[in-house]
Amino acid sequence: MGEVYRARDVRLGREIALKILPPGFAGDPDRMRRFEEEARTASRLNHPNVVTIHDIGEEGGVAFIAMELVEGESLRERIGRGRVPPREAVALAAQIADGLARAHAAGIVHRDLKPENVMLGPAGLVKILDFGLAHAEAPAGAAPSAAATETARTAGGAILGTVGYMSPEQARGLPTDARTDLFAFGAVLHEMLSGRAAFPGGPVAALSAILAPDPADLSGIPADVHPALARIVRRCLEKDPERRLSSAHDLSLQLRDLATPTAPAPRTRSSGGRVRRKAIDSVAVLPLINVGGDPAHDYLTDGVTESIIHGLSELPKLQVMALSTVSRFRGRDPLEAGRALGVRAVLTGKLTGTSEKLRVQAELVDAQTGFRIWGEVYDRPMADLLDVQDEIAREICERLRFKLSGAERRRVAKAPTRNAQAYQAYLKGRYFWNKWTTEGVQSAIELYQRAIEIDPAYALAWGGIADAYGIMGSMKITAPDEAFPKARAAALRALEIDPRLADAHASLAYVHWLHDWDWPAAEASFRESLRLNPSYATGHRWYGQFLSGLGRHEEALEEVHRALDLDPLSLIIHTAVGDALFFARRYRESIEYYRKSLEMDPEFQAGHSDIARALEFSGDIEEAIREYEAAIRLSGATAADASVGRANALAVAGNREEALAILDQLQRRRAERFTSPWGIASIYARLGEHEEALSWLERAYAEHDPPLVWLKVHPRFDALRGNPRFVALLRQMNLE
Repeated sequence: MGEVYRARDVRLGREIALKILPPGFAGDPDRMRRFEEEARTASRLNHPNVVTIHDIGEEGGVAFIAMELVEGESLRERIGRGRVPPREAVALAAQIADGLARAHAAGIVHRDLKPENVMLGPAGLVKILDFGLAHAEAPAGAAPSAAATETARTAGGAILGTVGYMSPEQARGLPTDARTDLFAFGAVLHEMLSGRAAFPGGPVAALSAILAPDPADLSGIPADVHPALARIVRRCLEKDPERRLSSAHDLSLQLRDLATPTAPAPRTRSSGGRVRRKAIDSVAVLPLINVGGDPAHDYLTDGVTESIIHGLSELPKLQVMALSTVSRFRGRDPLEAGRALGVRAVLTGKLTGTSEKLRVQAELVDAQTGFRIWGEVYDRPMADLLDVQDEIAREICERLRFKLSGAERRRVAKAPTRNAQAYQAYLKGRYFWNKWTTEGVQSAIELYQRAIEIDPAYALAWGGIADAYGIMGSMKITAPDEAFPKARAAALRALEIDPRLADAHASLAYVHWLHDWDWPAAEASFRESLRLNPSYATGHRWYGQFLSGLGRHEEALEEVHRALDLDPLSLIIHTAVGDALFFARRYRESIEYYRKSLEMDPEFQAGHSDIARALEFSGDIEEAIREYEAAIRLSGATAADASVGRANALAVAGNREEALAILDQLQRRRAERFTSPWGIASIYARLGEHEEALSWLERAYAEHDPPLVWLKVHPRFDALRGNPRFVALLRQMNLE
């Protein structure tokens, strides 16, 4: 588009960059028109991250643009020295996004964003250059210019843009909008983080990769890149514009959120001149400390903590860390916890209680500055426990300076029950539920039922029963046909009492998904749950797993990653991310997440069985067998799932005799208790006995075996996919 020289403006005594159109092109009307259009387009922008245009003119037959001289180096030169560290990349990328946001707000699409067109000036200031291919909408009331109405292709059929950075719609010559710049941004950010192009190879290879329906390959992004940053790259590089991030402005906000944990709390000046901090948008409620040490009060400390988390999660403006994550910071320094979790505020507390009296000390701390935002001591009768936690939740809302609507205020203030005995029974139920054992789940059901006997309109207790029976059915503690109908009835009763109870919508969705196999009903209930409580990590996890079973892998990964953002230290959510990657056949990536769960807890049985399955399909059979054996050892000899996995791996390893022995053991166990026909079918499939495998799958269908939701995507049944009986089963389940 031209040649650029360093020059001096002798009138104003300053150095500038002078872009000229070479004489050989001056007689080309199309070149001249684009050259002039570049100057007009860029001159409409006045932003620190966009190069400033000083003048445009012609001298001696030479057309020129006089623009700001940016000292420094291009982003291409910076990447040439090696990949950009994540923190530096976020800082630079946020400025690029800001410049794009300003251009898009002015109706300008750059269409040629690439490392060569980004300059890094002094103190890390970013400047976007070269609007020679930009598309500018006409200002309101004005006729569009020739450049504004041109198609994406030139008269000679050449595509405008740079191969490797242009979006699929741009490469096809289709109309483009701001989202095409977001695709290019994703390619640039990928290159910054990895040091290599998002679409490598020559022009033909790069163009083929861009136009292919397959997602961009992000395997080159190093492990030290935060998952949220990697997701931004993935969302920008979506081939379908409708699935990309919505705007450069939102992109900038997300990047700045990634950079905020170490930034000082922002401040604004009130109308009276006083400086005040902005509203805090994320909080971690650390588990209350049982000061007396009486184990009989452990249920109170965890229960009150969870109840406060539940109440605050009702607020769509506030991100609240889940209990399973904050539990790992029990008794830790609040500033250390807050910074590790990346939240703006931390609530800590101590609880002392007897059978009749209660003392709760609560303190809210700014995690970035260490300032005490609020603190209070409550000395109340034990019967007033509900009032205490409600007051704490309301105080947090006030101190974080949220402007609540009337409905939101009523929601926070609404007590799930006014009966202290029912509430204590519910808290004890949650305490046992969180143990995640067969005995714990059964004890939780008994306590929830006691709470309901005291207060039949206690919606949360009904929701607890729904969750407990749902888990009993999915874990085969009870036969699915016995457990899931009870779960459905309890969820419906909870929603009859409180239609806005997000947990109960998710519980109902869980039944629709794993037992009814009613995909539209399940999705509708999941969506309603997450609409009511976007911070419900378990809801995002379940919804992601549901989507994975339908083969909607990218959507599934989006949901499970959202769950992980909300509950970053959850073992089960790490395995859920691993599962979504596993069913997308990205086995090596799934192993990374399973391994992270085991790094946090080497005794986590599900982590061992899940990583074993991924190792099995990535070809590491011997290691897979060892991991299956570890899972069996951790969960006892009756761990059917781990035994099934071990038998599958043995079959692949050629140890047919031992695999058949496990198969015989599982079939004999069916006479004593429910044993998954799905698992038995998988062993027959891996042994090559396809007709037997299909018969057991049909039995799994008749018995409503929950794992059948994975039939469409599970690699253990790949050998059966062309069989008419298998196809018929997929049709019966509406999975074809």
